[in-house]
Amino acid sequence: MKYVLITLISFVAFSSLLGGFILMSVPDGSLFNLSVSSLKETIFKDYQILGLLLFVFIGLTNLFALYYTLQHRFKKFTYVILASILLCIWAILQLIYFNHLLWLSTFYFTISIITILISNQLKGRLLI
Repeated sequence: MKYVLITLISFVAFSSLLGGFILMSVPDGSLFNLSVSSLKETIFKDYQILGLLLFVFIGLTNLFALYYTLQHRFKKFTYVILASILLCIWAILQLIYFNHLLWLSTFYFTISIITILISNQLKGRLLI
């Protein structure tokens, strides 16, 4: 179970870091086939700030959780749960504001729930 958890955290960390970096570098979203017009009902004029938020709050927090998990640190699963909760919130906000990204939001939401469940199980709290 621990290796599944490490794989999921690694995937989320590196895909979020890369995605956030790309959105900051090309803020019109064209590399992801995103349209700036889909931001018309939000406070954002392009994807640059969203890329920064993705990079910091999802990418770096999952990277931090991965580091603590690999280092066998105390409360490592607590960090994974916190990073997964942030990912869960991110996915829900994506569903609310960007309903054209339904598959992506659902995918990351599912990963966040799975990592929370695995972390709790490894912590000794059986939820399943």
